[in-house]
Amino acid sequence: MRLFLAVNLPVALRARIHADIEPMRRACPGVAWVHPEHLHFTLKFLGEVSNGASTALQKTVGVAVQVRKRFTIILRGMGAFPNFRRPRVVWIGVKDDRSLTTLARSVEEACVSLGFQPEVRPFGAHLTVGRVKRELNVLALQCLERAGFGMHNEYVLDVQSVDLMQSELRVGGPSYTMLASLPFQDIT
Repeated sequence: MRLFLAVNLPVALRARIHADIEPMRRACPGVAWVHPEHLHFTLKFLGEVSNGASTALQKTVGVAVQVRKRFTIILRGMGAFPNFRRPRVVWIGVKDDRSLTTLARSVEEACVSLGFQPEVRPFGAHLTVGRVKRELNVLALQCLERAGFGMHNEYVLDVQSVDLMQSELRVGGPSYTMLASLPFQDIT
C-alpha cells in the first residue's frame, strides 16, 4: 500500500477553494489542477508500506497526536515552487504555520520511531492546488503569476485529526482512501 499522513479539508472548504481558483484554472489550462476531493496538507509521505506497518502506524501516530488539542489555521496567499517564473507546484499558504509545523514534527518523530526514513527537507506548510507538468510559455507564466498574486481569499480550517491515507496511482490520476482518522484528545 502507498500511504501518507495528512490533514484533510472538509468538503465545503474544498468546494469553496476549488470555486475560488476557477478563474485561474480557466486562464492557465497548462496546469494540472488538483481535484477538490484531493485537497489536503501532507504531513508525511510514507511510500509503499505493508499491512502490518499500517497497523503500527495507526497505533503509534494515534498516540502521538491524541495528546494534541484542536487548533485553527488560516489559509491565505498563493505561490509556486520554486517560483512563478519556473513553477512546478502552485499552492495556497498558511498565515501562521507554527501549530501545523509542530503537528508535522510530532508525526515525523512517530514515523521515524517505527523505522521510516526522516524527511530531509524541513516541513513547509502549503496546500497544493496545481502541478505544472510541462513548461509553460511566457504568456501562460505571466497569467499564472498575475492570478496568483491577485488571490487574496482567506480560509479557516479547524484541525482536529490526522488521517492515514492510501494513494492508488491510476491512469486518470491518483485515488485517495482514508484508512484511519486519528483524532486529537479533545475530539470525541
